[in-house]
Formats: sequence, structure tokens, C-alpha cells
Amino acid sequence: MKKIVSLMIICVMFLGLAAPASAAPAGRTARDIDDFLKTEGDQSFITEQPVSAEVEYPGGAEFHVGVEDRNKVESWQWVASDGYSVFTLTGSSASTDTLVIPSTTQDDPEMGYVCIIKLKSGEEIISEPASLVVTGKEQDKTVLYVGDYAVEPGQTLDLSKTGMGKGKVIFDKNGSDITFDRFRFDNSVMVYDRQLSPGFSLFLMRRHSEVLEYNLIFRGQCSILNTFYDPDYNAGGVALNSYFGTKGEANHPIVNIKGDGKLTITGGSNLIYTDGELDIHSDVRLRPYGEYFTDGITCHNLYIEKGVHVDLECHGTAIHTDGDFRAYEGSRLDIVSIPAHASVGPTVKDILFIMGSVYCDGADISIRGIGRPQWFMPYERYLMMLNGIALNGYGTISLSNTKVNIDLCTEESDEMFSANFQGIVGTEVNNTLALENGSHVDIKINTPGSMGATGIALGGKVTLEGGSGIKLDIRGIDETFGMEAERELVIDESSVDSRVVSENGGKTYGVVSGSCVINNTSPRYRFRSYAEGGLAFAAATGEIFDDPIGFEEIDVPEAISIKDGNRVRKPAGYVFGTIGVPGYGSYIKAESIFDKNDTSVPAEEVLISRGGSGAVWYIIGAVVLLAAIAAVLLAVLKRKGSSGTGAASIRL
Repeated sequence: MKKIVSLMIICVMFLGLAAPASAAPAGRTARDIDDFLKTEGDQSFITEQPVSAEVEYPGGAEFHVGVEDRNKVESWQWVASDGYSVFTLTGSSASTDTLVIPSTTQDDPEMGYVCIIKLKSGEEIISEPASLVVTGKEQDKTVLYVGDYAVEPGQTLDLSKTGMGKGKVIFDKNGSDITFDRFRFDNSVMVYDRQLSPGFSLFLMRRHSEVLEYNLIFRGQCSILNTFYDPDYNAGGVALNSYFGTKGEANHPIVNIKGDGKLTITGGSNLIYTDGELDIHSDVRLRPYGEYFTDGITCHNLYIEKGVHVDLECHGTAIHTDGDFRAYEGSRLDIVSIPAHASVGPTVKDILFIMGSVYCDGADISIRGIGRPQWFMPYERYLMMLNGIALNGYGTISLSNTKVNIDLCTEESDEMFSANFQGIVGTEVNNTLALENGSHVDIKINTPGSMGATGIALGGKVTLEGGSGIKLDIRGIDETFGMEAERELVIDESSVDSRVVSENGGKTYGVVSGSCVINNTSPRYRFRSYAEGGLAFAAATGEIFDDPIGFEEIDVPEAISIKDGNRVRKPAGYVFGTIGVPGYGSYIKAESIFDKNDTSVPAEEVLISRGGSGAVWYIIGAVVLLAAIAAVLLAVLKRKGSSGTGAASIRL
């Protein structure tokens, strides 16, 4: 992230750059830096040279240069060196006669500073060097960095006095509560330097955390704007960051985001990043800055509390947890991700990247992912992957009274792209999906210009019960899948509706699972799978063969269990038979449903439901509605008849 200045005059000034970095000593005294930084030009013009300073972490310092006639000066430019590299400073004070360094960190090396004074005559004068030494680094302090500025427990920062926004930051003396009162932060202009400053936006720091819960309280409408981005290094800092060392323990401090308004965060390579737990108690709105690569929330466990709305747009991974993701009653999570490829390598993004498990109770989650062809690599060169929810460990997904909507698509392109788009994915046998209490998962994938589309692909079990449902609408090219549940699929008083189309006539698979159990007692629930020109439904037995398996009629299926009262309604005439479904370098024997009039291929559409049909219930509902309307009309007519003298007529 740090750019080396290549100006010849600065290279001459810092003679130490001529030596290899490995030859430089690990630390430098003030005298070493004096030897390292050389002056240039008429020093008599300078009436006051910068003075070296020693400050205690996280304190800051100022360096001033005085001249005999300011009217002769065209510009000032402060330059810094850590003994290895040279940096032209970019902050607002770096182009004045006084360099302001509002704060320091425990990691700051000894730095040397000079001021380059350019005169209107064209002459340049380089001041004598001054060094900054930070002491007290061994002290274990809790420090909040707000841009250039450090705030410690018991202190208050008035942002309007920094030139970086408005509002106040009040750090309670208890060391855990931080209040942001109508806080509006903008780091487009920083006092010291945009790259070397301790914090790009907000950075809460503690080496060894003793407090295990921190409350960030945002009062009123608050906002954080991080405008910094360095495309050469694919990084632009973090808008809200916290780091906690826990002395090797497994404790992850909790960071609570609270408030009575809405917090808006814009910009940064990460919008929110912490190695602790993140618990969101109030509405937040997260946005990328421009079209730069941007990830959303990274943390250990993530909690979205009751009634909270998280509105998140990013150009990468929206949520990355090393632990669990939990969303509670009445919470809403709206995500839009339009991944931009990094400066190197392919674009491989999971919109929800979960190392633990997903638990949602009464939540509403919407995930929209868009692949822009100009933002990822062309076919036969690199792979682009975009997954809605990806389980990257041994976790599970458990949904109760929750709605999940996943919509993935690619924009139109003249080129073909190698892309795998998957709604929900997890390859481990422990990766399961459980829906209960009326939960619904709707997945739509439309990638007509890219290969590989799958609605659900899980190595474990998928279960639906209590009026839940899964609806899949998958369109891709070449092999296209609706749902793969490698262990088992159980449907109990619930519905599955899968539709799969391959735009170029590739192989299609509707619902493929291990064993499958369908047990519905109400005709309102059904299993329906349509795979255009392909295999609508199959349940694998687990037997593996080297060669494809042909049709063989089965009297009583073992992998497919259709409970009493449920029957196959489409195809009208059917038989159970065997088929080989592709495995990893082999074929897996599976049971499927065939049209008895043509057993050369499995049925491309299968409908299984209980006696009656959903249509009957719609008709009954319509009759009840019409009866209610008629009753209302009769009541109106009676009132008119009793109060008027004329006859009433109704034209139907």
C-alpha cells in the first residue's frame, strides 16, 4: 500500500536507499537518521529547522519549518522515511510549513522527516531532518483511531475540529462504551497521510483484550465515508475495523453496533472487519465506493438481532464468518454483490462465506449476485465462481419461519465464460439444509453465457417440514442442476418445485439425492421437478460402477419412498427403473421414474402429490370468495330496497 517515491531529488536526499534493504539496521537512532537524511540548498533561508520529538504511544507530534520570507515560497512538501523507503506525504498538513501527526501506533518504526521548500525562483531547499520516536509501546491500551486521531477511554473527539467531518466521539472511561453523536466522517482529506495514518476510518485496537464486550453506539443519522483506494495493491483500508489480541485464548470479544438511527458505511476494501464477534442491534447500510473491489462484513460470529435491517451492497464477498451466522425474528438482510476481479487472479466469490453454520429464525434474506463479463476473466483463461451461500467448513443451514431468496445472473456478453454459479453449496457430508415452520428458499439462476449452474449442491441431507418449500428456477448452458442432496432428501408436509433448462441442450438434472422420502398428508403440498430434455428425479443407492447403468424396471423402489396417499401424477403412466448418474470419475446407481411408454430415457417431468391437486384448493378458494362477494351484494340490495321506492337490478 505504501508507494515509493521515485523523484530523483528525494533519492539523492535519502542516500540510504542506495544500499540493499537487508543491509539496513533493524532500528535507527536520531543520529543515524541525521546521517541518512541529507539537507540541500540554501539553509540560511530557513530560520527554524524541524525539531526531533519523542512521544508516548498513542500521542502525536508536530514538525515546523520557519523561513525568512514566506512570500518567496511557492510550495511546501513534507517527506518521510522509515530507513528503507521514502514516502511523499499526502495529508492536508503535508503541504504546509507545519506537519501534523495527530497520533501514533505500537507498530510505528522510528521515522525521519524533512520539508522540501520550493521557491518561486525555481530553487528547492531541503530542510534538516527531524526524527519521531514512539515510547511506551509495551503499554496495553485500548485506542480508537478515527482517521488520523487517537481517542482513549475518558476522552472526547470533536470531529468538526479535525476537518474530517462533524459530530463527536465520546469514549467512556469504562473502556467498553463508545458513543458517536451525529457522527459524519469523511477521510477524503486526512491531516497526516492517507496511507501511513493509523486508521483509514474507524479502527478499535487492543493488543490483549481484557474487556470482552465493546458497544459502538451511533446516535442519530451517522455515516462513515472511506474514499481511499490503491488499485495497484487492491486495497483501500477498512471502514470499521477492530483488532483484539486474546493472549492465545479462544475468546473473541463482542463488538455491538447499536443506535437510534441508521449507520451508513461507504468504501474501503472491507466495509466492516473484525477478529471478534459482531452483533448488529440497529439498522446499517453498507455501500462500496465507486466501482472498486469491496468486501462487506468479515468477523468471527455474526448476529443480526430482532427487527434489524442490514442493507449491504459490495463488489465481492458480502459476509465472511469464521464462525456462525445468525439472524433473528423480524430481521432483514438485503445483499447485492457485483464482484469485481482482484488486481491479480480470477474472481472466485461466495456472497455468504460461512465457516460455521447458519441459523435463522423469523428472518428475511435476499441475495442478488450479478456477474459482469468485463469484470472477470474470459473463457479458457480463468474461472469465475459466484455462490449465494457457501458452507466452507462442516457447518449446517437451519431455517425456521424464514424466507431466503437467491437470484444470480450474468449480464449479456459476446464471449463465453467459464463460470460456476451455485445458489447454496457445501461439499462436506455434514453440510445439511433443514427448513421448518413455513420456511421457504427460492433460488433463481440465469447464466445463458456461462457454463455451470446449480441451485443447491450439498454433501449432506436436505429436509423440509411444517409447510416449508424450495423453489428452483435454473437456466444455464452445458450441464445444469436443480438440486443435489448427496445423503438424503426428506419432504414432510412441504413442497419442492424445481425447473432446470440448459440453453444449449446440455444435460439437465432436476432433483438428485441419496435416498428420498416424500410424506405429505395434504394435497396443498407437492413434489415437482422439470428438467428440459433430461433427468427430472433420481435417488442414488450408493452403488458405484465404472460404466453407465441402463434401465431396469423396479417393482418396489428402495431409495425412493413415497408414503401412503402420495402418488406419481406425472408422467401419467410410469414405472420405477435404474439409471447411472455421474459421480466423481464413475457412475452411481440411482432409482428414477420413467414413462412406461418410453423407458429409453427417464421422465423429464415428475409430479408427486396426495389425492386431489392444488388446483382443487384454488377452485374451492375461488368459490368461497365469490360466495362472500354475493353475500355483500345481497346485503347492499336489501338496504336499498328498504330505504328506496324503485326496483333494483343487477347485470352480470
